[in-house]
Amino acid sequence: MGRKKLQMKRIADKNRRLVTFSKRRSGLLKRARDLSVLCDVQVAAVVFSGRGKLYDFSSGTNCRYLDGPNAEEVSVTDLIQLEEQLDAALTQTRSRKRQLMMENILTFHEKVFNCLLIETSTLLLEVRKLRDENELLMQERDIGALLSQSDCDDRVVQGARENGDDRRLLLFVSRLKCLLVNVREA
Repeated sequence: MGRKKLQMKRIADKNRRLVTFSKRRSGLLKRARDLSVLCDVQVAAVVFSGRGKLYDFSSGTNCRYLDGPNAEEVSVTDLIQLEEQLDAALTQTRSRKRQLMMENILTFHEKVFNCLLIETSTLLLEVRKLRDENELLMQERDIGALLSQSDCDDRVVQGARENGDDRRLLLFVSRLKCLLVNVREA
């Protein structure tokens, strides 16, 4: 049975918050010691409690306790060296932060661009569909107009048959054939 995932928010109960702080502070300082030993690096960890009490760990000779009875023994040279190290670490941290922010911005821009591209494609397909529907409606309207003329043409055909006028009959038939061809192509 595994642990449940803890939601990262302030613990409301004061006693639970103090117990969690104590356990996590101990774990953090232990990890700092482990990192120092395993990787042969200088590590400093500073934690302030809710009441302002200082808890710290340092592994290197340049990192000394600046609080307590040894604070008077720290030389100006040590402080300058410590300040330079902190400035270098701060510069590196800010550079990494800028890099991550730029990557996040680029990722966001790519997502927005892709969403806009999809939306544009969808809208173009809709426009094409509406154009096609409009063309069909216009063709139906034209066919309706031609068919309404065909009522008149029926009378013309009937008159042409009675009068023996084959020329008018052929003209009407050719118009009907053209109409059928246009309908089939549509």
